Amino acid sequence: MKFNLCLLSGILVLLCHLSYAQKSSIKKVNRGRFEEAEDLSKQALLDLRDDDAVRAATKEAYMPHDYVKRITPYHVLGLVQKFKGNYTEAERNFQKADSIYFLFKDAMRERLNTKKWMPTTRYSTIGAAIMNSKQANRHFVRRAEIARMYLKFGELEASRKVLDEMMIELRATYEKNTSLTKSAYAVYGEYFQTTLDFDSSRYYFDKYIIELYSDPSNVDTSIKRIGDAHNGLAEAYINLQEYDSALMAAKKGYKLEKHRFVRATDGKNYLGKIASANLVAESYRLKNDYDKALTWNDKAFNLFNKHIKVVSPEKLPVLAVRGQIFWALSDTVNAHKTFQELMDVFSQYTQHNFSYLSEPERAYFYRTNKHFVELAKGYYHHLYFQQGVKQNYVVEALYEIQLNNKGVLLNSSSKLLNEIYAKGDTNLIQAYQQIRALREKKMQHLQKGEHSELLSLDQEITAKEKQIRSKLSIESDKYVSATEIMTAIPEKTHLVDIAKVKVFALQTDNNQTSLTETKESKYVFFVFEPGKPIELVQSNLTDQQLEGRYYQAYLNFARNNLQNDQVYHAYFDPFENKLHHKKIIFSGDGIYNLINPEILFNGKEYLIGQYQFFSVVSAKDLVKHTSPRENAITDVTLVGFPDYDTHLSLYGEKPLDLPGTQTEIQGIEKQLPNSVDRHIYLQGAASESIVKQIASSSVLHFATHGFFHTEKLKDPMHTTGLVLAVGQAQTTVNDDGFLTAYEASNLDLKQTYLVVLSACETGQGAFEEGEGVWGLQRAFQVAGVRYLVMSLFKVDDEVTSLLMQQFYANMIAGKPVIEAFHEAQLIVKSKYESPVQWGAFVIKGI
Repeated sequence: MKFNLCLLSGILVLLCHLSYAQKSSIKKVNRGRFEEAEDLSKQALLDLRDDDAVRAATKEAYMPHDYVKRITPYHVLGLVQKFKGNYTEAERNFQKADSIYFLFKDAMRERLNTKKWMPTTRYSTIGAAIMNSKQANRHFVRRAEIARMYLKFGELEASRKVLDEMMIELRATYEKNTSLTKSAYAVYGEYFQTTLDFDSSRYYFDKYIIELYSDPSNVDTSIKRIGDAHNGLAEAYINLQEYDSALMAAKKGYKLEKHRFVRATDGKNYLGKIASANLVAESYRLKNDYDKALTWNDKAFNLFNKHIKVVSPEKLPVLAVRGQIFWALSDTVNAHKTFQELMDVFSQYTQHNFSYLSEPERAYFYRTNKHFVELAKGYYHHLYFQQGVKQNYVVEALYEIQLNNKGVLLNSSSKLLNEIYAKGDTNLIQAYQQIRALREKKMQHLQKGEHSELLSLDQEITAKEKQIRSKLSIESDKYVSATEIMTAIPEKTHLVDIAKVKVFALQTDNNQTSLTETKESKYVFFVFEPGKPIELVQSNLTDQQLEGRYYQAYLNFARNNLQNDQVYHAYFDPFENKLHHKKIIFSGDGIYNLINPEILFNGKEYLIGQYQFFSVVSAKDLVKHTSPRENAITDVTLVGFPDYDTHLSLYGEKPLDLPGTQTEIQGIEKQLPNSVDRHIYLQGAASESIVKQIASSSVLHFATHGFFHTEKLKDPMHTTGLVLAVGQAQTTVNDDGFLTAYEASNLDLKQTYLVVLSACETGQGAFEEGEGVWGLQRAFQVAGVRYLVMSLFKVDDEVTSLLMQQFYANMIAGKPVIEAFHEAQLIVKSKYESPVQWGAFVIKGI
């Protein structure tokens, strides 16, 4: 008995402590004291473990209030992680809280039934009594937050589904239009903001405000919601370019949030006040009233720094508005400081999420937030070229923003496979193989035109990838400085790193300054030479000119041997006077990913005779791979001369036979020494299903047709690829004879040293600023390949055969892979002067 009394006393003390701590953690979240709230919640969960152990020993049942004490810490942790921008962790905590909430509902129902609960004037059913509890309210808050987070990832259908289900549950549960039902209108407003339906967004925020004011008895307790609704309405007006209306709505929101500081009993809504003040600042900025804009932005900025002690994406819009204000006021010191902080917060924000998000979620997440990067790049570009601040810190700031945001999606995709196998966990490897199988299943449905299952397959792939990532510690690429890049460049070598930058216009007319983003972008060139400051130059041509008229001229020149030096002047002349060495490391962006500089004609000769180019996806590769990897030709897989008689092409006509590809494969095989294992697949054996079974051969060589059809479908990962034979045996993989880029990215080539795509236009695709080319070249990089040989335009199969055989002969003789390829090109050029014969192929890697 004494033991039980002591035990009971201990439980009561513990529960009293937990009750106080949990109420306190909720208040601290409301006040913006997130670190304290997080610490309290984590401590509460640790204490509850002791309570669980005691209950297990005494076999004491859990009561409803016991579940409440377990819901609150997870609820608070979800709110904290959501504010920090760690959305995957926030979702996990919210779902854990909800799983306990459903146990709470069952316990409440059982307790009320046992006590023979009778209907009251307030609640007519047990369900209504349960659902009007504070825990039910928080359950719906969590559902709304999950819907909001799905919007951040681009999961629009999933977000809408959560919203619609929440509304159905609310209306079925409550006997009148409650404040929670009204709050759902705000989330619908945010949903339509994300889908760019700003009129619908305005409608829902208006409806929300009207509904909240419709119950005078509830106005005081709804002040936060009304204030937040005015903030949402202000955003809708800004997007509709109705700045006066936005200003009125934002000021009303600020007034309400300020009123809440005095009247509210559950804490100060700092976040609402910060958002309101910044929306007022943005409205004034868009009206070109920068002094008033700065006054209001100062309020938001200072309030954030004083009360919010954690790094949060909520600060990004505050910093973006602040940077533009200082930019317009020509305050270079504060503008530089602000844009540097903007990039620091942005970097931490992406790192929080990239480790856990699936590939499509990362792509959407990054693209919807990339405007912060473009804004910062635009500022330093304007500062250097328009304002004439030709200082090293400007060049380095612009370069480091470009460098550390280049290829982030590609890098995060390629890291997953490496991390899985590096960990050596058989369960993770098996889970990854399941993802590969699901992707194959998706391709089978696509090939058959069966689109009804695609959404569920995508959701299953996403869920499995996120599950794998949650068990890995995939670190984001570390920040690399311009100094580190300079140190990594070999002697007597230049690095030419190219960036595409949006152009902003700062104009003063009638004593009124305006800062606007133009529709134009510029290509700029960072030229490195060890021991010297970075040179920064830009093209005089616009991006539309380089990507349109001059690119067509480049293709005509390449295909028809038209020695047009205008193409050289357009693409290479802007920075050539900065080059003093023969070796050039070339990192392209935008249209430069589709240009082979070796074939440019300067009026006297092709540049292949003047320079040796090394092409890399990102200059970060120089830091990752400090020395070239030795040729690792231990086994070679040759796939070519497929049997095209078994199928029609992707667009209805049989591909032409390429006898030169058989000659190419046989010629390469003859050169291989006996010490090299070889696997040869010709004609019917050169099938798609065979290729999908290849496991990381050190060299993988394709000799066939390539296809590139961007006009047919929007996604270049499904409309670029290689033509192979159709397998005759039954197989679980999609085998229609067309290895698309999407399917190639699903191959396991983590140990592959070199892939050669000896086919037409295998380097083509859709380019994206900072992300390279979406097509086969990206696919094989994601699959894990170190070096990739590909073509940028149509090629002759006989000359290609000569080029490839010479390339392998050079490698077998011990020459480094890039040097071997370069010398093979020169040998072919000595026999065929036209660049259409020797200049279609490029090699990428280091």
